[in-house]
Amino acid sequence: MPLSLVPLSSSLINTLFFFSLLFPTYASTDAERYTACEPFSCGKLTNIGYPFWSNDQPGYCGHPKFKLDCQQDNVTIDIVSHTFQVIDMNQKSKVLTIARLDLLADPCTNDYVNVKLDPEFFNYTSNDDEYTLLYDCGSLGYRSRSANSGGAIGFNCSKDGGLRAAYFVLSTEVVNFNSLGCKNSINVSVLREAVKSDSDVGNVLASGFEVGWSGVNEDECDGCTRSSGRCGYSSSTSGFICLCQNQQSDAEICKQIIAKSPEPTPRVTPAKSQLPPYPPEQSPNAPSMFSSISCLD
Repeated sequence: MPLSLVPLSSSLINTLFFFSLLFPTYASTDAERYTACEPFSCGKLTNIGYPFWSNDQPGYCGHPKFKLDCQQDNVTIDIVSHTFQVIDMNQKSKVLTIARLDLLADPCTNDYVNVKLDPEFFNYTSNDDEYTLLYDCGSLGYRSRSANSGGAIGFNCSKDGGLRAAYFVLSTEVVNFNSLGCKNSINVSVLREAVKSDSDVGNVLASGFEVGWSGVNEDECDGCTRSSGRCGYSSSTSGFICLCQNQQSDAEICKQIIAKSPEPTPRVTPAKSQLPPYPPEQSPNAPSMFSSISCLD
């Protein structure tokens, strides 16, 4: 009696179809993610990569604390809910030069906010100095000296329909200006060399200050890039991932697929009957190397 064929259920067919596509889908996704995280440029900043990522890239291309916004060739970054202009980037030494966006166009402000960095990822460098902007002050009574010599750079800000004195002072010297009765102040970091070379407060602030970055799995990223991968970030695990071009990552390092070398062709040894009767370098009539040796009784 012939066996009757039992039709496969639709759920089983769907399951088999899913598994048939499972591995190709992973490979395609991995390659697409690798391509999506290609280094990018914005303005004069070029070849930007992990831990940074642009607003035009998927979130897995960089660390969430290092998202860059590129608008009309201007690059900005948010640190502790405050926006900074990115002036320069040295990815080899892991140093950013940034400036407070709210003070970039004009040192006069009505928003007196002290900005702090996220010490887990960003820290000031030895090229920075701490200064204080003093607002709504009385007259200094004399022409200010250069700020880098311990004095102050004076400037004016509009206030209540008039002009009020303001000063840019080395933070360690603020105590010497208490008599001015300044009503507001802001602490700012600036480049020491910028203060030495320019007496315009706006120019000094626009030169920014340096921050070094760390805490973004630098060692794992180095291993990933050495294996031709690209570094990324997993939001599900809140950790580092290595994006590989054609296959899934393995222990954060792309698998190295090496083509198997063909088996070497075995060397054929001629049969004894085929061996030449004399060494190639010796003719039949040539004296043997033993002919000059005689045995003594």
